[in-house]
Amino acid sequence: MSKKRICIVFAIIFIALFTLVNLFDNDKVMNIKYRIYTKESGWSSWCKNGTTCGNKKDKIKGIQINTSESNPIIYNYYTLDKEWDNSFTSNGNKTEDDDIYGIKMSLYHGTSKYYDICYRTYNNKNEWLEWNCTNEMISGNKDIPISAIEIKIIPDDVVKSDYLKNYNFSENESSIGF
Repeated sequence: MSKKRICIVFAIIFIALFTLVNLFDNDKVMNIKYRIYTKESGWSSWCKNGTTCGNKKDKIKGIQINTSESNPIIYNYYTLDKEWDNSFTSNGNKTEDDDIYGIKMSLYHGTSKYYDICYRTYNNKNEWLEWNCTNEMISGNKDIPISAIEIKIIPDDVVKSDYLKNYNFSENESSIGF
């Protein structure tokens, strides 16, 4: 075989392997986007896949969540007046005069077999709370409203810290809350 043919064969093999690896990785991704509502700014721009949503000073009064799947998330807010409010599903939202002090989320409809939802909240006392990657785990503080949130959906069979390590970890993380 000539050098030209050998180069072509290697190029084809490289492209085929690259394509297969990308197909495998994309099967493990579930995208999530979310936005928050504050009295001061109204609805924020959409945040996605673990980025910070909220300015860390304005109290959150509503959250809207959408995923690349149909309704795999259910979530509840904690407010002082109503305590744990009704459940909301993806594509739902709620805006009220009540500040949100805590939130808990879970995956359902079979998605929880393959993915975990990881989320954490920020408040002006404890700053960033720890990442929660367990269904129905509460993030927040019953005494201080939340002012920012990060949400990420990751495969169930991976080391969580590998997927979360690039998202604003700080020395000030705390598990104080409910």
